[in-house]
Amino acid sequence: MQVVVWNMQKNRRNWKVLADLDPDIALLCEAPPPGPTSRPPLGDWRTRGLDCPHPDERTCNCRPWSTAIASRNQVDRIGNARRSRGGRTLHYGPSRQGSWIAGSVKDFRGFGTITAISLYGLLDERSDASVHRSLSEMAPIFDHRIFGRHLLLGGDLNILANARRDDPVRGRHLVVLNRIRAYGLIDCLDERFSERTGSESAVWKCPCGLGGDCRHSWTHRHGLSDIPYQDDYLFASRALADCLVSCSVQPFNEDSTSDHAQILATFDPNHLAGKPSSRSPRAGRAEATARPTSKRAQSARSFGGSRFNRKGLARAGFEGFVTVRDLRAGRFAEVPNGPGVYIVLLRDRWPKGTQLVYIGKGDRLRARLKQFIDFGSGRPVGHWGGRYTWQIKGSDDFVVAWKRTPSEDPRAVEVRLLAAFRAENAGMPPVANIAR
Repeated sequence: MQVVVWNMQKNRRNWKVLADLDPDIALLCEAPPPGPTSRPPLGDWRTRGLDCPHPDERTCNCRPWSTAIASRNQVDRIGNARRSRGGRTLHYGPSRQGSWIAGSVKDFRGFGTITAISLYGLLDERSDASVHRSLSEMAPIFDHRIFGRHLLLGGDLNILANARRDDPVRGRHLVVLNRIRAYGLIDCLDERFSERTGSESAVWKCPCGLGGDCRHSWTHRHGLSDIPYQDDYLFASRALADCLVSCSVQPFNEDSTSDHAQILATFDPNHLAGKPSSRSPRAGRAEATARPTSKRAQSARSFGGSRFNRKGLARAGFEGFVTVRDLRAGRFAEVPNGPGVYIVLLRDRWPKGTQLVYIGKGDRLRARLKQFIDFGSGRPVGHWGGRYTWQIKGSDDFVVAWKRTPSEDPRAVEVRLLAAFRAENAGMPPVANIAR
C-alpha cells in the first residue's frame, strides 16, 4: 500500500502530479477542487477563515481549498465515530470546515478498511492551538474499536518541532507531537529515518541544535531559503506501523510544483512476518506468539535459547549494563551509534520471574537512548517510547544494555525479543512495553 502526504499549495496542476504518482491513499492539504475524475476525492474544497465575512460557511469562497483524501478505492466520510453515553450517534466533524477530514478507504488486501485522516494546522490562529482543537474533535476515532485499528493521520501541521532550541514556540509544538503519540500513533518518518552520510551532515542546516542527533526531514521550503524546516508528518496506528516498509521525503528540485515536499510511505501486510501470506497482520502476530507449541521452544528459536536476565542477555550479545544514573552523568560515549536494540533491567527481580522492564530499538542507538533518558529527565524531546519506565520507583538505578544489529533491521530483532519474552511470561510484554 502506497501512501502520500502532500500540501498541494492550492495548485490545480498538482492533481496531475498526484495522478502520476498513483498512490493508494493520498492525505492532502491546501487541495483545490479537482477536475472530473472517475473516483472523486473526499474534500470540502473550502476552508473557513476566522476573518470570513460570510455568515454561512456554505456560501464562503474566501479559501477555495481544504484538506482532502484521495484514493483509487472507495472513500466514505466518517460521521459516526462519536456517540453519547447512551449510545446515540452525535455530530462528528470539524468545527472549522476544511481543517481536517476523516474517511474510510475500502478493501485493501491484508488490511481491510483503512481509516485516513488529513489534518491541517491553520495559520490565521496559532497553529498549535488549531491542531489541538482538531485533535480534540477527532479523538473519538482513535479509541474506536474499528476505526482506530488501521489508522493513518497525516498532513501539514505547521508544527516546527525543529525550531531553534531557545525559541519559545518549540516547547509548545513538541507538546502537539507528544499528544499525537499519546493516542498510540507512530511517527513514520522517525520510524524509518536513515542516518545521513558525512557529506549530508556537513551541509545540513537544521536549526534545532541537535547536531548529529537530528532526525528531522526537510518538508517545507520558505521562499528561496535552504533552512530545512519540517512542517509535514505521517503517523500510523501500531498495527500499520508494524507493517511499514519505507517512509521518506521527496527532495526539492527546480521542477517542484509546491513549497512542500511529498512524504512517500509503503506498507506491506507481509512485512512483519517476512514472508508472503494472505492473512491479516493481526493473525500473523497471533501465530508468532502462539507457535511453536512449546513456549520454551519458541523462546529458544527467537532468542538463541537465552533467558531474560543479565547472564542470559550477555550470552546473547548484549553489552553495556550501565545504570541510568551513569548515562545521565555522561557515559553515552560508550553506546554505539549504529542500528541496534536496547533493554532496561531492574537490579532486583520484579515482577517475579524477570528483571526486564523495557525493550527498545533504534537506527542510531546512541541518539535513541539519549532521547529515552532525556524524556525520563523531563526534557521536551520528540520521542517518548518506553515512557512507563519512568513511573517505576528507583528508575535511576535501572540498568541499560544494548546489542548491535549491523546486518539486521533492529525492528525485526525487537519484534522477536518481545515475542520471546511473552512466551516466557504467560503472554505478557515487559511492563513498559504495555502498549504493544
